Amino acid sequence: MLFSVKSIVKFVNNPLEQFQINVIFKCCCDSIFSIFVTNLTVFFGLLWFLFFSFFFFPLLFSTRVSNFYNFLYIFYFFVLNLFNNQLNNLRAKKFFFYFFICFIFVLFSNFLGIFPYSFTITSHFIQTFGVSFSTFLGIFLLGFVNFELKFLQLFVPQNVPKVLVPFLVILEIISYLIRPFSLSLRLFANMMAGHISMHILLSFNFFMFKNKFFFLFLVSFTILFLIFVLEFSIVFIQAYVFLTLLLIYLNDSFNLH
Repeated sequence: MLFSVKSIVKFVNNPLEQFQINVIFKCCCDSIFSIFVTNLTVFFGLLWFLFFSFFFFPLLFSTRVSNFYNFLYIFYFFVLNLFNNQLNNLRAKKFFFYFFICFIFVLFSNFLGIFPYSFTITSHFIQTFGVSFSTFLGIFLLGFVNFELKFLQLFVPQNVPKVLVPFLVILEIISYLIRPFSLSLRLFANMMAGHISMHILLSFNFFMFKNKFFFLFLVSFTILFLIFVLEFSIVFIQAYVFLTLLLIYLNDSFNLH
């Protein structure tokens, strides 16, 4: 049995290193079977630990439960109001908890990436695409369950010349199938771009401070602080946009236009 252990926390030398998947622990049981633990595995486990702690850990401390769940209700009613605004269908309410979990998952994933030397789960396209595609596939199949073949009417535009219908149907199908890609790409690109900007400015701050350019250091530090505040807002905004688009797609499976 062979073990190879690497340090989890190390200095980030380039803007893209935060987004690289590195092997932290490797266990080779034989020539065929191996076990790998990466930084993605660690932070994914940490994410779910925070998620379950967020809901169940306060129950161990009854004196603080009421205050904590008052804070939790803010997220619950926020998603519930958004759900009601996007869907006016009672049958869709049974899927509310799934979309609430999606919102919390994306929000927590984005929030973890803000901390120094952390790992941004949603900065990997395969992660955002996995959530987007699996949810979109379920929504697509749900449309056929609700409307059967009538669901295909979604791709036929109304009140247009019959000559243009075949061409527009093709465009509608392409735009519909591209939804999970655009949804995952939007989240992935925003999280990566914001974090890279923060890292570049942070490296510039270190350089200015090391070379005693204190005026430029104060200017760049001020800009970095403003970008950090903006990035903190983007953490919530991207989770909100992700959920809103999913609910819009879900609405098509319950209310044909």
